[in-house]
Amino acid sequence: MSAPTSPPPDPLPPDENKGIILLALTCTLTSIAIVMTALRCWVRRVYHQLGWDDYLIAITTLLAVARIGLQIVGVKHGNGRHIWYLSDQQYEWIVRSSWYTQLILFPAICLLKI
Repeated sequence: MSAPTSPPPDPLPPDENKGIILLALTCTLTSIAIVMTALRCWVRRVYHQLGWDDYLIAITTLLAVARIGLQIVGVKHGNGRHIWYLSDQQYEWIVRSSWYTQLILFPAICLLKI
């Protein structure tokens, strides 16, 4: 798999890395989800009301953490930059990791809906 072979735009967009912003937002929101999930499970355990829905929420939160791990590695490989500034190897890695994150995202969404 290689980067698309269409001609680059003229002029090229600036070589900006938006990956840091992506990670900051994702890590902030996931951190909030982790804290809220932990607080919910703790309170429900104290009141002896911990149920299957709490376990599903905890699993969903763990899937979100796994997804962040892939996203961190993706940004390290160039995710967040324009395709014109990536090597073929970087582009291939980003596309592959995007598929992996989708495989984590779909079960997480289904569990969250339950």
